[in-house]
Amino acid sequence: MAISYRVVPRKVMAGEDKGMTKYYGVPIRSKFITYKMLCRRIMIQSSATRGDVSLILQNFMDAIMEYLETGHSVQFGEAGIFRIRAGSEGVLHEDEFKASHMKAPRVNFVPSPEMRRQIATAGYERDYPKIQMVLVQPGPEEDDE
Repeated sequence: MAISYRVVPRKVMAGEDKGMTKYYGVPIRSKFITYKMLCRRIMIQSSATRGDVSLILQNFMDAIMEYLETGHSVQFGEAGIFRIRAGSEGVLHEDEFKASHMKAPRVNFVPSPEMRRQIATAGYERDYPKIQMVLVQPGPEEDDE
């Protein structure tokens, strides 16, 4: 597997190179995979219909959300673990702390060691901008010369 990347210019905002433009490689996110596309891909690889796959995935998401909201971490097979992450503002005394000091929770995904190994072995492939050729045909006024 190769991860495609492009080279882009970025202005350095801090440090001894501040103000300089340097070039960095950034991974390309070539296409957004929709829920429908994901269901179709799983359907093709199994004996389930797209409706069956959709129902199972929806139930899966509902179960994950229920467990996360009740403080559990959820292992997703060999992929990794989902868990809730949240921070808070600090207060000087414990009895001053209220729920309003909590920041918005976020879902955190921690990849398994197996997934990390697979990603670590992926190579990189530079993606160059596509150049489109435009064929220009001579117009009638150019043919008479």
